[in-house]
Formats: sequence, structure tokens, C-alpha cells
Amino acid sequence: MTKRISIVTATCLLLACASYGSSIDVTVKCHSGPKCDARGAVVLQSASNKSVMRRVNFNPSSFIITEQEGSEWDVSLETKGFWALPQRVVFPAGGAHRQYAMDVWQTATLQGLVKVPDPQPPTPVTVRVVVSSRPDPRAPPELPRETSFDCSTEKTGQWRCTLPATPLDIAIRVDGYAPYHKWDVKLPVAGVIDLGTVKLVRGASLLVWLDSNFAKRVQVPVHALIRHESAPAVSAAAIRLGVPVAEGIFTKKGVVQLTPLAPGRYVLETQAKGYASVLIPVQLYAGKESTPRRSIALEPALSVRFHIQPPVGPGGIWWRVELWRSVGFGSGSLNAGSGVASPQGIFDATDQVEGPVRIFLKDSKQNILANRDVVITAGATDYEVNLDVSSVSGKVTIGDSSVPSATLLFGGSGGVEKIRTATDLDGRFTVNLPRRGKWIVDVDAPQEAIATTTEISIEKDDVDIKLPSTEVSGWVLDANGKRLSAVPVTLLSAGRPMVRTSEGDGLFRFRAIHDGPVHLQARDPRTHDYSKRIEVNVPEDGKVENIELSLESVRTIKGAVRSNGEPVVGARIHGYAILGGSARQEQATTDLEGGFGFDVPNSVNDVIIVVWSPGRTLETFDVPTNQDPIALELAPRGGTLKLIWTSGVKPIKITFNDQLIPTNDLFAWARSQGAKLDYNGVPGEIPNVAPGKYRLCAASHCQEGFLSIGGQLTLDTTR
Repeated sequence: MTKRISIVTATCLLLACASYGSSIDVTVKCHSGPKCDARGAVVLQSASNKSVMRRVNFNPSSFIITEQEGSEWDVSLETKGFWALPQRVVFPAGGAHRQYAMDVWQTATLQGLVKVPDPQPPTPVTVRVVVSSRPDPRAPPELPRETSFDCSTEKTGQWRCTLPATPLDIAIRVDGYAPYHKWDVKLPVAGVIDLGTVKLVRGASLLVWLDSNFAKRVQVPVHALIRHESAPAVSAAAIRLGVPVAEGIFTKKGVVQLTPLAPGRYVLETQAKGYASVLIPVQLYAGKESTPRRSIALEPALSVRFHIQPPVGPGGIWWRVELWRSVGFGSGSLNAGSGVASPQGIFDATDQVEGPVRIFLKDSKQNILANRDVVITAGATDYEVNLDVSSVSGKVTIGDSSVPSATLLFGGSGGVEKIRTATDLDGRFTVNLPRRGKWIVDVDAPQEAIATTTEISIEKDDVDIKLPSTEVSGWVLDANGKRLSAVPVTLLSAGRPMVRTSEGDGLFRFRAIHDGPVHLQARDPRTHDYSKRIEVNVPEDGKVENIELSLESVRTIKGAVRSNGEPVVGARIHGYAILGGSARQEQATTDLEGGFGFDVPNSVNDVIIVVWSPGRTLETFDVPTNQDPIALELAPRGGTLKLIWTSGVKPIKITFNDQLIPTNDLFAWARSQGAKLDYNGVPGEIPNVAPGKYRLCAASHCQEGFLSIGGQLTLDTTR
């Protein structure tokens, strides 16, 4: 809700005897409640002379502030129980009247106790709380990053601070010490949140030098950014860890200091407009200053041109182009350029670096008609992206009936191309596709209880999608056996997930499923309870009915990962709780204290946890779930594992210290380390796995051995 406050005073109230004045009209925008019944003062501080300050009392009645035209003032709010985002206003010229929006929050109290490693100072330390909200590409954060609040402190280290009542990512800062970060602090209106004892450590610093010759010739600012070293993942923690914790600009002499920083492992990125960025891993230590072993010189960035055929998209609309590059932090990918191609199908991309980049071509409806990997090299400036776009029409039927109002996704949910369309009331559709041949199509028609995936072959401009007259149905039950509505049920057929939601009586139905084995599992997003995964066999043009998916109550287990006594930040955690012969993968990312958490069923007594940590190792743990919290000690260094098995036959089992290693994790880790390994039996090396006993089993026999730190172990089941 917004409330309008017109602020009126005499012309000479703020600057005496101004011959002409202009005015501002304030609109208060409430963020933490239905209304802001604020009573107090608007405080103005002259931008040109900080010693000039004025206070204008106000209440819900209307009045105006008139001031010398062209003058600039920093405006803030001074009232009990409310806080406004400080902003700068400029009084308009020519006696004009300007609108001014003041963002206002009700307040809460944040408090705690800071402890420093040195003897507690005889005078109170200065404590500041600084907003470290993570950037959101969809919308700016409520409070800008680096918004700062001064706190009241005592000699004992006790502190209190008044903050806006809104969820915040914050940093507690004391000069000379590394900031203490706390994510997602939920501050209730007029409430008090006590963070307890906050132990600070001596701040580390990083001193970085540019190559002297490069520093002399570079004509643009050179920036240094430092991020936590973390495994790429799609999680809030990973995205937060991908945000720079410190930034700086190199001086003309080519040096920059980043401080204070918490001890730990980081990635330093050096960037400048027109140059290719350089990333260097660094290790920082408490109370010490680190310097990379070599000075940094940036190479000129590459400018490349993409030639798109056809030059325009369906309907003559110019192509929308996006370039993404893989990175080793945050969500794992970075926008390397975007825009609209010319009518001739030309898209120029500047500031590119050598290496792979993924290009997406989208039409006016954001359909992805092309998703291609391109390797940019210094010797090439022009690249071609060819499509064969054509219009295809057809009809969707199930048995002898048409399927109206169905959503069709050509390419499927996991495809590199994704083109959406819908059928009309007669089941007919028209879609623009970038190629002929085989297509995976997801079909979703909730009114017909259809959620399925099919494969079609497109050779002509007309193709029909014929769905089988099959059905899989049953009920979702809660932990007490009561039928439960509004629970998503996932059906897996040939590895492709389709989802339907249970109805008011707990019934779920999947129609048009292809015959053969399928897997079903339910998960309640409200409680996180989930069922065992059940396999059923769907007969040709038949039904499977009365399936019961019973939800298991879950609990959250928490833990922390450490290595050599230090918390492991930014590690990817995969947890597997075996339930009914199958395991559901739960994912997490360790936070700044090495902590993580995920849900497991109450009936599960132990869980397999796989830890990925960039710069360290991959290690698997089998731990009882009654530990609270779970403490994992990750090996900081490992060795290389080489696996050989019969071509075309998957390994039956791989274990570490007699604990099962999920092969998907092992192979994905190998690829993340730059190694090539798949199921085709080609010898593959997996670097940086934890030391210990490994065992590889094939159909006929097993081989095992011990991997030492820095060593290599070969397991060959072909001998």
C-alpha cells in the first residue's frame, strides 16, 4: 500500500531567502505492512555541504517542501518503528513540482555478541550490519547491496541494531576482522532476532599485481573480483556463493588489495572491457596477506560474428540470441552476450574468450529453436548456425478421439530444442520446427488426464500424434493411510518424468502411457514427505489400477563438512536414502560454515552422502541418520582412479571403503575434472578422488585395490 504525503513549508525554511523555489511531493511506499502510519521527521542533508541539515516534522496530514531549484539533498526518515531507504533528490528547475517515492519498512531488532580472538578491547568495538542481498536477474533486491546500519555496542561485545523487517542476507562487520555472513535472516515486524555469539577471525587479505608491461599499456579500468570456490549447482546457496565477496580496481601502478576476507579457498577473476578475463584459484589464511605467484596480464578479447540461416525466424521476426559460457561457480553458467540479430541474420558478439560457448536461438515466443555448442578460437571470426525451419501441422488423438486443448512441447523437457504449441478444440496444431526427423514430444492435457511423452518422425509438413489407449491410476495416501489431494505424482518412462497431481479424493491418473515398465513416486511439497518408488508394467492398450503410493514422513538431517580443520564451503552434497530398494537423490550446497541439510524418511537408518569439493576431492560416506549433526571429514588430497571394463556392459557396482558409490556421481565428477569417462568401457581416469580401498565389480568377477594420496590405482575387470 502507498500513502501520499504532501510536505509544505515556507520558501525560506531550508535555505534562507531563496528567491525562487521548487517543491517535492512524497509518496510513501510501505514494504512490511498494509500501511505506514509513520510520524516523525524527514531529514535532509545538503549534498554540497554535509554540515547543512534540516528536519521537517510531518504527520499524516499534507504539506510541501519547497527548496532552491537545482539543489541536491540526501533524504532519510527519522521516526520510531520505521525506516526509509536513503535517497538523493534534486529539486527541479523552473519552480516545477516533482514526485518523490520513499520506500519505507517497519523495523525489527537484530542483536548478538561478538567475540574476537584477541583480548576483548577495553572500548566497545564498532559493529555494522551490511546488506549482502544476492542479485536476482528477474528483479532487483529490495535493499541494495552494501546498505549499512550502525549498531549500538557495549564493552562486553553485546550489540543491537535496528533493521527493516524483511528477510535479508547480511554481513556483520568489525574493522580488522573478516565479516561474518548470515543468510536468509527473517526479521519480524517489531520483533527481536538474537544471533547469539558471533566469533570473528582476523581478516585475511589478497594483494594482486598486474604484469608491469600490461599495466603500462592498458587504457581501461581493470577490475578484480573474488568469489568462494564452489561447485556449480542450481541452489540458493550456490547462487549466493557465486556472488563476489570483494571487488576492487587496480591502481595505475597495477596493484589492488582485497580485504578483509574470511580465510578459505577462493577464485580470483581479473577483468577489463575488451580483454579476456583470467581466473586463478587462491588460498587465504587468517591474519595474513596472500599474493598470487605470478602477475596477471590479460589478452585482448575476441570479437566474433554469427551468421544465422534462415536470417529471420518464423513470421519474419528477427532472431533473439543468447550466449552462455560454463564457469566453475554459482549456477555453473554465465551470460556471455545477448541481443537481437540483424534482418540479415548477423549477430556480433564482443568480449569473447577462446573456448566452448553455447548459443541459443529463440523466436518471438521464447521457444528455443537452436541450442548449439560452438568452440571459439583465435583464428576464426565467423561462425555459421544453420536451421531448416518449416511449419508442421497435425492432429493429436487417443484411440479414436481427438485431444483438445493439449499443450505440446517438441523436444521434450530435457531436449536441446524446446518449441511449445497447443491443440485447438478439434485436437489440431501447427508448429514451426527447425529440422525434420525424429522428435520427442511431451503431451499435457489435464482435462483428459493425459501426461505423457511420445516419439514421432517428421518427414512431411503434416504429421499426426497417435497416443495409446492406456491408463495408470491409483491413490496417494498420507502416513496414516488417509487419501491425500494436491500431491504431485511423477511417472518415469524411459527416463523421462511426467507429473500429474492427485485430485480431491486422492486419485491420480496417467493416460496414454506407452506399454512397458514405468516407475511411480509421490512427493508432497507441503511436508516434503515422499513415497517409495513403485515399478509397474503397463500392458498394450490396457490399464493398471488401484496403485497405492503411501507417503513416508520425513525429517531433516543436518551436517557439516570440514577438511584439515577448516569448513568446506561450496561443496555439492548428494544424499541417498534407500527406501524400498530405491534411492531418491537429495541435493544441497555447503554454506559458509560448511553446513548442509536435506530430508530423509523417518524409517531410514543410514544414508549415503557424496561430497564434491572443487580443489579437494570426491568422497563417499555411509553414515547413520541418528547422528545430530553429521560430521564429515573430507580428504584434502587424493589420487587418480583408472577403470576398465568390457565395452558396452555397465559396471555392476563400484565401492569405496565397502560403501556404494553412485556411478552417476563418479562419472559426473570425472567430467567436471576434465576427464572423459562413460559407460562404453573405454579406459577412463578419474582424478582427485579420496584415498582408500576401491572395488570394481563386473558380471563375472571383481577387482579391488588401495589408492594412496598422489597415487594411481587401475581396476580392470577385463582380465
